[in-house]
Amino acid sequence: MEKHDLEILNLLNFDKQYYDTFCTQLYMALNNIDFEDYFQKIRMLWDNKDITIICGDRIFNNLKYNIFDNAKSIEYQYCSSEDAFYEYEEILAKAKKIEKNKLIFIILGPTATILAYDLANLGYRAIDFGHIAKDFNAYKCKINNNLIEDTVRFFDPD
Repeated sequence: MEKHDLEILNLLNFDKQYYDTFCTQLYMALNNIDFEDYFQKIRMLWDNKDITIICGDRIFNNLKYNIFDNAKSIEYQYCSSEDAFYEYEEILAKAKKIEKNKLIFIILGPTATILAYDLANLGYRAIDFGHIAKDFNAYKCKINNNLIEDTVRFFDPD
């Protein structure tokens, strides 16, 4: 990183305010927050709406609670859980077939950021939603977010 510090600093506009998208893993990272209120509010984004989730093929296998269960309808598009970027063109082509009236949530590691950007440029409402599904499940299962072992398991590949 140090090698690129100056290069990165030159890209920043110090008159702008930049935001952290840490909102997708609040429970496993922070304490002293009203998580019930937080998850209730974030779930309002897709409440009673038609959504598509583009995700790794194993992400929901080990989750007891699905944060998206309040959507009107859910379509899943599954991809490889690891190294999904190697299949990027196929993933993008399949995503382009989604109806534009649907909200798209992408849980696919670093590939999600690029895919959300490309889909947004095509007129889709697409969001890279990182660890939100695992974070919600950890909260509902009352996983101890202060134990290093639990935190390490949280970030294990799906």
